[in-house]
Amino acid sequence: MALRAIVVDGDDILRKKSKEVKKFGERTHTLLDDMWETMRDANGVGLAAPQVGVLRRAVVIDVTDPERDDDDEGATPGGGDSAANAAAASDSANAAANAADAANAATADDAANGGAAAPRADVPDDLPVNAPGGFLYELLNPTIVEADGESLEKEGCLSVPGIVGLVRRPERVTVKAVGRDGGEITVKGEGILAKALSHEIDHLEGVLFTDIAEETEKLGRRASEDEEEYE
Repeated sequence: MALRAIVVDGDDILRKKSKEVKKFGERTHTLLDDMWETMRDANGVGLAAPQVGVLRRAVVIDVTDPERDDDDEGATPGGGDSAANAAAASDSANAAANAADAANAATADDAANGGAAAPRADVPDDLPVNAPGGFLYELLNPTIVEADGESLEKEGCLSVPGIVGLVRRPERVTVKAVGRDGGEITVKGEGILAKALSHEIDHLEGVLFTDIAEETEKLGRRASEDEEEYE
């Protein structure tokens, strides 16, 4: 895995539509792995391939961070009403909480040695990816097939540093996608997960949150601390 440079607003690649991923081999896997590392190094919630200069329909999302100041943090990301989904969400939440407690007690060196795949100490290495009701998602060729409800909240973006905006998003979405090996995936998201999915899929269409924001605000250095940095 390797850190990749995050493209910022003003680069034409952020305005282009991404191409469908058709091959699911080593090159695609490397892209996804690098996106995970790059997003976590920047303390982001999500990252789309165009943000690292690759016009492919690929996104990664991490909504595990217990410190984020978002009204939807208390809601269970994902969705579904089955006992299996509820159990998966509970297990993932417990794992994330336990890891956060451990990180608070760890030294800076311990946190730094947590592994290249998860440099942020509060993210356990063994959390499942693309689990129903889970917290970590990597999606290829994602499409929103159903949306309902509405929320108007502030967003930020790793590609638009120093600016936040009020954006109207669906409260719940259903997304169809495929995983890194080409298997079909359905993700049901609400709250922060629905917002992150919508934000990242917009990137694949060449749309930035500032294009659809009802109002925007320039912030100083605290912008990345106070707002969700999607991507």
